[in-house]
Amino acid sequence: MISLIIRPGDQISRYVQMLADEYGTASNIKNRVNRQSVLGAITSTQQKLKLFNRTPENGLVIYCGTVIREDGKEKHVNISLEPHKPINTSLYLCDNKFHTEVRSSSQKSKIIKKCLYIDTIVSLCTQNIEIVACIFLKLVL
Repeated sequence: MISLIIRPGDQISRYVQMLADEYGTASNIKNRVNRQSVLGAITSTQQKLKLFNRTPENGLVIYCGTVIREDGKEKHVNISLEPHKPINTSLYLCDNKFHTEVRSSSQKSKIIKKCLYIDTIVSLCTQNIEIVACIFLKLVL
C-alpha cells in the first residue's frame, strides 16, 4: 500500500520521477506476490499523478494499494484527496497499511478524526460501510 503526501507548491514531476526510481527498486523484490502488489500500486499512483498538472492549493494525498475485504476478496483502492487545510509535510511510504497522519500548517490545533464515506471504494466494516480513508484533520483552537 502506498501513502503519498505532497505539500502545496511541490512539483508533481519530482514525485513522478521518484516513483519511477521506486519501480526499478521494487522490481528486485524476491517474493512474487509482494513484488506484483508493490509494482501495481506504484503504477496506479503514477497514473493518478498524471491527472494533476500542479499540486492543489492545500496539497495532495494519494492512497493506493490492494486491500483485503472482510469477505476475503481483494479490492484495489486508488484515492486522491485535497486536505481541508494546507499540509506542511511530504511523505512517501510503501507499507502494509495506509498512513493517514496528515498535518495542517497550524501549530495550535486540535486533532479530530474524520472518516470520508464513498459508495464504491472499499468495505472495511462488518456492516458493509464503504470507507475511502480516515484522515486526521487539525482544527484551529
